[in-house]
Amino acid sequence: MNILCYSSCYGGVFKDKLKSNIINAFDCIYWYERPRNSINFQHLKNYQILICEYVKGSPEFYSSDEFINNIKSVNPNIKIITYPLIILNIFPFHKHAFGFLSSNLINTLIQEKKTGQEIIDLYLKDEIKFNPIDGFKKSLVRLKEIEEKCDIKVSHIIENTFFKERLFVDSILPSNVVFNYLCDEIKKYLNLDIHINYNQINSSIFAFHNNIAIITSEMANTLNIPNLVVSPTHKQYYLGLLKEYLTSKEYNL
Repeated sequence: MNILCYSSCYGGVFKDKLKSNIINAFDCIYWYERPRNSINFQHLKNYQILICEYVKGSPEFYSSDEFINNIKSVNPNIKIITYPLIILNIFPFHKHAFGFLSSNLINTLIQEKKTGQEIIDLYLKDEIKFNPIDGFKKSLVRLKEIEEKCDIKVSHIIENTFFKERLFVDSILPSNVVFNYLCDEIKKYLNLDIHINYNQINSSIFAFHNNIAIITSEMANTLNIPNLVVSPTHKQYYLGLLKEYLTSKEYNL
């Protein structure tokens, strides 16, 4: 059996966690690294399963719907399961491989015609509150909307457990607890006779995301999640990202 993932770095985690002697190949196409003209769908005929992350797409890369339609045109019998990319916009800023997650608070200040220096001064005076709880609630609403297009639903797990234990590494990578749930759902949905390495994590992926998961005192005080440790460098770290955000075009207003 050959498995293909069209995904973010989630695919690398699934590859490490889903194990079986019947899996001959487990390959990942990372959508943010593969422009449209770089994928030859004729080369994807020999996969029996596609694990596909929901993504809207852009002029540069395929949406999940486009990717699925293209692969089904050459491989009509492939079994497909879709799941959501989980974005929890609870950090002051998050810069990923394709730009910033949008900061509604800073966007509002920009719309109010405040200058970049005025916004920086407000930040340095601790007069900007990023409100991670509000960010979590909005992220959950968005996740539920995306799940309507997916086979796997995970928002109920996040909603019921979020304040009891840390379910995230950073804004776009969930914890091992969430990945174990996703793997269980993949196994059940596809009716696969496979083993799940529940304790296994892809150390390089988790280390990369953990290095940019800088916890602020506001996050720790308002989210009140056990074992959420404040970074002593958070103030300067997010000042640097704020300055970069203000000079970028990634406001997504």
